[in-house]
Amino acid sequence: MLRALGFRVTVADPDPVRALQALFAGYAVAPLTEAVRDADLVMSASGVPDTISLAVLRACAPGTVVAVAGGVDQEVALDDAVAAGAVRTQIGRKVERVSMPDGPHVLLLDGGGCINITGAEGNPIEIMDLSFAAQLGAVRMLVERGDELERAVVPIDPEVDAVTARAALAAFGTVVEPPGSPVGTTWPAAQPVDRAPDVWTRRFGDPA
Repeated sequence: MLRALGFRVTVADPDPVRALQALFAGYAVAPLTEAVRDADLVMSASGVPDTISLAVLRACAPGTVVAVAGGVDQEVALDDAVAAGAVRTQIGRKVERVSMPDGPHVLLLDGGGCINITGAEGNPIEIMDLSFAAQLGAVRMLVERGDELERAVVPIDPEVDAVTARAALAAFGTVVEPPGSPVGTTWPAAQPVDRAPDVWTRRFGDPA
């Protein structure tokens, strides 16, 4: 989206596969301490503490805007910055200047908090609808097939996503069809013939 608004976007990702994907998608790729040297905006979306570390803050161009999308406490290493002598000065609503004694000052939004919630509208209801629908499908998968599942982190059945997508398309007034289907037919989710419509799992004890 930033690129569509005219930004020159550089991706900094320590995962080489993700970095290569970004490069093939047409983005510049660089280590974070290099990427921030001439950046107007630094946006962290890692959910990992100290992503915007003290070294990164010191490397930022003067006046760089720093923000966190989602995130966790200390994703911007403010404690380390203050311990190193940085001064935090509130200069506007949810905007503060963080001045480094041995480096530039940056403009920090919302104290490094979840800016997409506090500075915007958060997750739009359309996205939350789909998220909760997928979660409901996962719960149904657990109830109906819990006894069959490994006791581990189990990927959600792709059919759950497919059912959710078809329901969303129907809500928007359209449908999709599998290859080879007659025009105008729908593609409902099939209930396994060897399973009752609702099967109580005994994985967590007798449901009665």
